[in-house]
Amino acid sequence: MKKATRPIVLGPYTLIEFPSVGINGVPAKVDTGAESSSIWASQVKERNGKLNFVLFDVNSPFYTGEVLVTKDY
Repeated sequence: MKKATRPIVLGPYTLIEFPSVGINGVPAKVDTGAESSSIWASQVKERNGKLNFVLFDVNSPFYTGEVLVTKDY
């Protein structure tokens, strides 16, 4: 039998991470009633059926300038 774990308690804000791109400690607002979410992105372009973007922009301490590419958007 699997041992029961305590639920994680979140406040109105928490810190999130994007480990695949090395971005950590980003403050985020928690909205448990939301049906969607958003993230600050810049340099957003669609090319050949793929979305190219950079998380945040030069005015953010979390900006890395790394261009990310996804076909799932």
